[in-house]
Amino acid sequence: MEKIPSPGASASLCVVLILSSFAVVQLLGPTLQFSPLGTIVGGVLCSGFSFLLVTLLGNLQELTSPSRSQGHVEAIVSIAGAATVAWTIHPVSATVCTFFSVVTVWYISRVSKEVYRGAGTSNTKKTARSRR
Repeated sequence: MEKIPSPGASASLCVVLILSSFAVVQLLGPTLQFSPLGTIVGGVLCSGFSFLLVTLLGNLQELTSPSRSQGHVEAIVSIAGAATVAWTIHPVSATVCTFFSVVTVWYISRVSKEVYRGAGTSNTKKTARSRR
């Protein structure tokens, strides 16, 4: 049986990684904003920031109220936060970041549905056949 890390440990790791990635983006910002490819790379880097932020917010929600929720607010806040960080590089970076962040949140939602599909149910459909 796998040991699942606690939400507190995961949130702590996310905080460290968010601060580190923010520092890297701010240090590379002047370099990235002077080339078209750099602005796209900056947007992709900031979409990783979005992934970390949605993970942090989900862990904080798990710590404060263990009931499961949809996570729409966390997704919107993380996309907006990542786009704001990307905007410090270039407006194109913010657009690229928003696109990749939406794709990331969609993929997280898809994986979450697979993991939490219904712990007590099987994946097979039961159909009733009637004879006439």
